[in-house]
Amino acid sequence: MTEFLLCGTVMSIGLGFLIVTFCCFSMDNVFIGFIVGTIISCIIGFGLCYCLVKNAENQRQKWNNGICAECGTPWHFQTATGRNNSKTYYYVCENEHILETSILFQK
Repeated sequence: MTEFLLCGTVMSIGLGFLIVTFCCFSMDNVFIGFIVGTIISCIIGFGLCYCLVKNAENQRQKWNNGICAECGTPWHFQTATGRNNSKTYYYVCENEHILETSILFQK
């Protein structure tokens, strides 16, 4: 919960400056523009943060504490690939089931 609030606040502040500036200059009343811009930036910031937190939770659920959910054998790190500022990590169990994640898990 704490990481969600911190992440959402940082994203809202980062986006907030641009959105609030745009709303303040596009509306007749600067105060109303500030309020509308702040609300929009908070919705976008916390929405993006929610997506990131849910993705991390899903990755951890797939990881299953290092045990393959299909056969019950442990995952072993196989390889990693990187493309356009993102990395994908591949784990293989003894029965050659493949787990593809965006998080590097360590046992």
